[in-house]
Amino acid sequence: MKISLSRLLTLFLVGISALPVIAMAVLILMMNSDIRAIAEAEFDRMDERNARRLAADTLEMCAIIQGARDSAAENARRILLSELARLGHARLLDTSAEAEISAEGSAGESRAAKIPELAFGDEKLLPVLDGQKRIVGASGKVAKILDSLKSDTGLEFAILLRVNDAGDMLRVASTVEGPDGGRHVGTYIPAAGAEGSQIVRALLSKRAYSGVSHSGNMDFIANYEPLVGLNGNVIGAVCCGSLQNSYGYILKYFEDIRFGASGFAWAAELSEGGVAVWRASKDGKLDGMPVEADGAEGRRAAMLEIIADAARLGDGKIGVRRFRISESGREGEVTSVYGYFRPWNMVVGVNSYSADSFEAMSRISRSGERFIFFLLPLGALMLGFAAFAARMAAARGAEMTGGLVDASNMMRDGNLRGERRSRAGEGRVPDGDDQYLQVYGRQGAGRVHQYRRRKLHDQLHARNQREEIRSGSRRSDV
Repeated sequence: MKISLSRLLTLFLVGISALPVIAMAVLILMMNSDIRAIAEAEFDRMDERNARRLAADTLEMCAIIQGARDSAAENARRILLSELARLGHARLLDTSAEAEISAEGSAGESRAAKIPELAFGDEKLLPVLDGQKRIVGASGKVAKILDSLKSDTGLEFAILLRVNDAGDMLRVASTVEGPDGGRHVGTYIPAAGAEGSQIVRALLSKRAYSGVSHSGNMDFIANYEPLVGLNGNVIGAVCCGSLQNSYGYILKYFEDIRFGASGFAWAAELSEGGVAVWRASKDGKLDGMPVEADGAEGRRAAMLEIIADAARLGDGKIGVRRFRISESGREGEVTSVYGYFRPWNMVVGVNSYSADSFEAMSRISRSGERFIFFLLPLGALMLGFAAFAARMAAARGAEMTGGLVDASNMMRDGNLRGERRSRAGEGRVPDGDDQYLQVYGRQGAGRVHQYRRRKLHDQLHARNQREEIRSGSRRSDV
C-alpha cells in the first residue's frame, strides 16, 4: 500500500510533536511512583525524628521544673534544719501519749499506739488530740517554725516520728491541709509496702529520699531527711516538698501540640503499687484512668509494654516502639517515642500514625494525576496545531517535489525551451512551472503519459523532416 507524500509528512511531523508530550506524561508517572516511595520512607523518618525531639523537649521541660523545685526545696530544707538545730539536738523523751493512728491509704482502719514525745533541745513537739484520741495537729515552737516556713517559701513541711522497731513513720506535725481543712497528720508511712519500703528503707539507712509520695488523695514531690537521735539511731524524719501537680504543667504544655492529623502527646504516672495512670491522653478522654482499664485491647497491651520498657531504660532515656492498632474505625501502624522521668515517676511520649503519612502521600499522587490530566487537553491542542502545520507543509512540499520531478522529465526529454502544447493541443505556450502543473501535473498519470507520447511523435516527425531535407539537397547537388 502506497502512502502519498503529504500524508507521510503529516504523520512524521505529528509523531515528532507528540513525542515530548508522551515523554513528559511517562516521566511524570514514573516520578509519581518514585516520589511516593521516597515520601513514604522520608515521612517515617521525619515522624520518628520529630517525635524524638518532642519527647526529649518534654523530658527537658520536666527536668527544668524539677530543678527549680529541687533548688527551692534544698534551700527550705537547709533553713528548716538550721532552725531546728538552733533549738537543739533531736531526741525522744521518756514520756509518751496514747493515740489512734492509721496506715497511709487505710484511714478507716486505725489502731491504738503509744506515741513517744519528740523534742529538739528543750522544745517539745506536742501532738494535739481530739476526743477520739486522733492526732489533729501539733503545738509548740517547732510547729510554728513549720507554719512560718510555709508562709515564706510556699512549700509544705512535715515532721515524722518513728513509732516502732519496724520503722513506721508517723506524721505528727504537718502544714498540709486536707479537703476538710484539717491538718494531714495521724497517718504513718508503713515500713512494709512498695512505696513505703522505699522511703522508710532510705531513712533507716540514714539516707535522704526524693521522689513522689502519696498521702491520702494527694500526691507530693517530697524530700525526706532522717533525724538521728543522740544514740545514733534514726528516730524520725523531716519532710519538705510540694503538691504533685506536675501533670498540670504537662497538660498545659501538651494542649496546643498537634502531631499530624491523628498523632498526640501523652503522659502516664506510675502510682502506688506500680499501677500506671493516664495523666495526659488524646483529647483528655483517658485522663485519670488506669492504663489497665483501657477498653482498647491493642492499645492497652502496647502501652503497658511501653511504660514497662520506659522504666527499664531509666531516667531520661528515649525509647521507640511500633505497634498496630484498630482505633475509631481506623487500622494502621503507630510509632510511639517515649521516655521516663524518675523524679515524677512519670512516662511521657508521642504517638504518630502512619495513616497520616498515607494521606499526605495520596495528596501528592493526586496532584501528579491532576497534572497529567491537565497535559491531555494541552497535548491535544499541540497535536492539532502540529497536524495543521504538517498538512500545510506537506502540501507545499508535494508541490515543490512535483515541480522538481516534472522539470527533471523535461530535461531528460530535451525540452529545454520549456514549451508544450496547450490543454486542447492547439499551438504552443511557454512552459512556466505554475502553468505546467495546472495543465499536466494535476491531470493524472494518464494525461502525462499521453503528452509524452505526443511529444515523442513530434520529435520523430521533426527528425524525419530533417532527413528528407538533407536527402533532397544531396540529389540536387548531383
